[in-house]
Amino acid sequence: MATVWFLYLVLKPVYLMPHGLPQLSDAVLAAGLIPAMIFMFLNARSGITQAALAGGLFVALTVTINLVNYIFIPDKKFILAALYYPYNFMIFLFVVFLFRQDTRRMARLTLWGILIGLAIQTFVSHFFPNFGQGSARVTGSFSNPNQLAYWALLSAAMLVFLRRNQKFGWMDCVAIFLAGFLQTLALSKAGIITFGLFLFLLVFIPQTPRLVKMGLLFLLMAGVSYFSFSTGAVSLKSFERVTARLQTIGVEADDSLEGRGYDRIMKNPGYIITGAGEGGFERFQGWSGPAELHSGLATVLFSYGILGLMFFGAFLYFIFYHQPWYCLAVLFIVLLFGVTSQTIRFTHTWVFLGVACGSCLIRREEATARRGAIPEAQPLQRQSA
Repeated sequence: MATVWFLYLVLKPVYLMPHGLPQLSDAVLAAGLIPAMIFMFLNARSGITQAALAGGLFVALTVTINLVNYIFIPDKKFILAALYYPYNFMIFLFVVFLFRQDTRRMARLTLWGILIGLAIQTFVSHFFPNFGQGSARVTGSFSNPNQLAYWALLSAAMLVFLRRNQKFGWMDCVAIFLAGFLQTLALSKAGIITFGLFLFLLVFIPQTPRLVKMGLLFLLMAGVSYFSFSTGAVSLKSFERVTARLQTIGVEADDSLEGRGYDRIMKNPGYIITGAGEGGFERFQGWSGPAELHSGLATVLFSYGILGLMFFGAFLYFIFYHQPWYCLAVLFIVLLFGVTSQTIRFTHTWVFLGVACGSCLIRREEATARRGAIPEAQPLQRQSA
């Protein structure tokens, strides 16, 4: 099953089917997910983790609200949304399950899977920048450039959790470099800003070697200087593309609250209680016609109500409340990307949360090894994540 996980990480960027439909990586993951779910069910103990309980309640609420809305508005998007979240939650449980089986092997396979996936995507993005898409920006093998940018950010973010108390090695540095390079190709404003914050964070976390910190500081200062004082005479194409893209912030129509769909929350406050579900978007006519709300947490609030936001917030809390400060900072950066995009439904978000949860097992195993003791199995009901 660990091999299935590795193949999933490598193949995740490959989008062969239309956006919203299962991809090759999903088919591969199903090969390990189904037997893993059966094994976990047959070997379940009397209790469940607090994170799993909160996540399960959130998923149950999403299914209920979408199916109830489908009764009154027969839009297939409600059915798809009712399937997405249980599937993503099972992936989260699958990742945590694999970390419980063999923490060290999972950390190693995840690192290699991330690095190879980034290398493949860099190759595809360079030689086949739009891979069947019509966008002027690079999409690689994804459906749109924002997906490419968000996936690259999550891939780099997972490295912080995998290393925990260890210094970044050459593989980590290469992976972070490739993720940053993909940001300059995707030219997602959210991706550029959040990845810039991520690089700034790396200067202060213990995993980053001193020499790398100095290099990051130089890179950040060079980027800020170029953005502030560029006259167009410098021929650094990556800087020029990023600078030109950032200068459009607030200029394009979809940069407004209305353009992202936030205005529907104020116009339809009742859905904060009942939940609007993720479908029937003709109810909310925006500047570009009916469309979903382009925000992660705002979608949770508007589509699943205050109760849904509380369940999802509790889910995140039980995963992260024992994590170091810099892990919380990484979570904040990931959620910040979702201010302008619906990221909660994206499968890799739940993969990221699973790795973050599994990293607690890495930390526990390392602490036990330092004490020279054999790791003891902890009862599920006593674990917070």
